[in-house]
Amino acid sequence: MDNMTIESLTVPDLGGAEQVEVIEILVAAGDQVEAEESVIVLETDKATMEIPSPLNGTISSLTIKVGDKVNEGDQYGEIETSEASIKSEEKAVKSEKKDELEEAP
Repeated sequence: MDNMTIESLTVPDLGGAEQVEVIEILVAAGDQVEAEESVIVLETDKATMEIPSPLNGTISSLTIKVGDKVNEGDQYGEIETSEASIKSEEKAVKSEKKDELEEAP
């Protein structure tokens, strides 16, 4: 059985927006999620953004609620994931970066 680890869920780059409102939470503690599956929805002055999970795993906690204001880098929860999942995610990212470099003119 894989060792399970807890990873922080943090708000990604918001393009310079600050104090962005949480308008929807799409998951609850205990929910299984896949990498890139939307977990929260934020609303800036100009647009709404679905924020995806960075990893496959189980949501272990959420520390925000609808109406809260968040900034880039704020922790909004935790996800329990296996070390194998983290390693496969790292490989996928490295593979994508390699593909991008090969495609560059």
